[in-house]
Amino acid sequence: MGATAADTKREIDEIRKDVSSAVSELRARVTRALSPKTYVEYARENPAAIIGVGLAGLSVAGVVLARSVAQSRRPVTASERLQAGVAGAAESLAEGAQRAWAAVPSLPVEVRVGTGDAKAKGSETKPLALQPRDQGMFKRMLWGGLVAVMMAGGGLLARRASATIWRTAMGEAPPTKNI
Repeated sequence: MGATAADTKREIDEIRKDVSSAVSELRARVTRALSPKTYVEYARENPAAIIGVGLAGLSVAGVVLARSVAQSRRPVTASERLQAGVAGAAESLAEGAQRAWAAVPSLPVEVRVGTGDAKAKGSETKPLALQPRDQGMFKRMLWGGLVAVMMAGGGLLARRASATIWRTAMGEAPPTKNI
């Protein structure tokens, strides 16, 4: 910075001029780069360069097309099918659990106490509604049901995965009747 205010002002004015000229130059270059006339002039001056760029673009497009065709023709491995199946099963289980959880508050819960034979003499049935203090029991029943379903699903999934691994490794069906 200058020693006096006038020196500082002069330095700031010089910086402004430098910035203004740089912005003007940048604006001119961007305008020139975006103008189609520029590329027409380049093509007239050096047609071999344009042909080279075109061939390079076609080469890249050919490679991309060849790779996509090869990828689509590649056989899907057993592990990829298994991964897709597991992902689909997990997704459907999550959706089912969300729907079930959303439906829980609206479930009508009524338990009838009695012999079950309405025609029998002296048989009385009376509805038993869950009180707020009994909701813990209802939640435990829901939890037990959820655990049972998940364990059964896990068992089925493990059996299917084992059968797939056996077929892949041994080249024959597993030594069980139904899988």
